[in-house]
Amino acid sequence: MVRGPDHGSQSTVHEKGGFTLSVAIRLRRKGTVKKAHWQVVATNTLSKRDGRYLEQLGYYDPGQDPAKVEFKTERLNYWLQNGAIPSQGVLNLMKQKGLKRPVRK
Repeated sequence: MVRGPDHGSQSTVHEKGGFTLSVAIRLRRKGTVKKAHWQVVATNTLSKRDGRYLEQLGYYDPGQDPAKVEFKTERLNYWLQNGAIPSQGVLNLMKQKGLKRPVRK
C-alpha cells in the first residue's frame, strides 16, 4: 500500500507491469444517441470516462423496463477489498441491487 502525500491517507493501487496505479470503479457509457447503456468497469483513475479499463465488472441498462443491473459480485468484491474506490453512480447501483461494500483487507 502506498501512502498519500499527507502520509496518513492510503492511495488505492494496483500493480501492473512493475508500476502502481490508482483504481476506480465507475460507469463507462456505451450505445448510441438516446439509447445509452453503461458498463461497470475497474479503471485507472487517470483514464477517460470511456477510455481503457482493467476489467468489466457488470452493466446497467436503463432503457429496459425495469432497468437491468448486473454485477460480477466476486470480481467486484475483489477490487473493493483491494482498495478500489467506487463512484457515486456505482454505489447507487450497488445499493439498488442490495450489495454492501466489503470490509477492506
